[in-house]
Amino acid sequence: MLHTIVNELDIFFDSNNYSQAQYQNIAGGILEYKVNDGRKEVIRLHSTDPYNYLKQEYQPYSYIN
Repeated sequence: MLHTIVNELDIFFDSNNYSQAQYQNIAGGILEYKVNDGRKEVIRLHSTDPYNYLKQEYQPYSYIN
């Protein structure tokens, strides 16, 4: 277990399975995602709205439209 503010993708970087991060504007912030098998997979959320962090659709590894 790591106790750090550093993102796990920065620590456990896998260059064989890397795709360029893309960004999508949402209400109150920006959603960072990667395209995986033609679907958008959430990497991380950058938001000033604390309620956005509670929304299931913005959780890491979930898929968005």
